[in-house]
Amino acid sequence: MLEHHPLVRPATDRFTTLLALLMVTLLVSGIEWRYAGAILATVNTAVLLVAFQSVGLASSYRRLVALVFIGVLGVISSAVFDPNESAGGVAWLIQAGILGSIAVVVAQRVLAHPRVRLQTIAGALCFYVLLGLMFGVVFGAIDAFTDEPVLFSDGVGRADPVYYSFVTLTTVGFGDVTSSLDVVRRITVIEAMLGQIFLATMVARLVSLYGTQRDPSSDQPSA
Repeated sequence: MLEHHPLVRPATDRFTTLLALLMVTLLVSGIEWRYAGAILATVNTAVLLVAFQSVGLASSYRRLVALVFIGVLGVISSAVFDPNESAGGVAWLIQAGILGSIAVVVAQRVLAHPRVRLQTIAGALCFYVLLGLMFGVVFGAIDAFTDEPVLFSDGVGRADPVYYSFVTLTTVGFGDVTSSLDVVRRITVIEAMLGQIFLATMVARLVSLYGTQRDPSSDQPSA
């Protein structure tokens, strides 16, 4: 029976809380301060714990310790290394790994919901925000590993990679931030397509099915 599926435990969902934490993450990522990266990594750790607790992956002591260790590693690396230096690129990549891991478990959980509720839609929005943050961190890592800035704001100075990511993801494309690196341009195209596909398919479908019973297996690829 679907109700006994290990992932289907609606009472454990905290996607509205997770979405609020992600909004805090998004705001903190725009702070220009030496230790802003450490604050961002701390918030990401809280996001990591909430997300994994929701699907029961942090229920055991060993898993909880492992998650905390990953978060602490992210905090230390973000606080020690300059985000614009090559060593800072490592910190960016650690954060990308954390965000990517969260996105995977959130997607699995949302697809396992037998009934579309507020938490289901909040989970889908969490995935969307996580996608934007993850791409932003990847852009930041590329910028850190390159001697010259690869993201320019109005043609001068380093641009905010997270801002650039969300402008791309939402396909707003103000044009105030550009890249001089071909690989960044191609990643930008991929992110823009993912953003459009996700909003036009997953979120639109969940909203249309709100309050109805559905078969999560229909969202899974066939063998």
